[in-house]
Amino acid sequence: MLYDKKWDDKFAELQAQRAALHQAADLIEKHGHAKYALRNSEGRLCLLGAINMAVTGDPLHELPASCKLYCKVDEVVKKNRPDFPFHRFNHAVDWNNAPERKPEEVIALLREAADAV
Repeated sequence: MLYDKKWDDKFAELQAQRAALHQAADLIEKHGHAKYALRNSEGRLCLLGAINMAVTGDPLHELPASCKLYCKVDEVVKKNRPDFPFHRFNHAVDWNNAPERKPEEVIALLREAADAV
């Protein structure tokens, strides 16, 4: 079998994505869970704000890497939460902001998405 350096690069990228999603979960555990805001006045983070913070250090700053991770979380929501009534394009945001959503569920979703990478 031939060796291709691209495999190492791809493996490193996947490892970084997993680590960032686990870090996002850790950030919500530490700072608390927010709805309808990337970071609220109390410092709590929503799902997307936590991903941004894990990638950039700032919940309000988004990079392509943040978007890539968000898409992975969105895929997990669409696939594994089929009973949730989605109203917009951003399924994970709707799911995060649902009135019944608990911080533990958001943390579990981020860890589930990390395991699915």
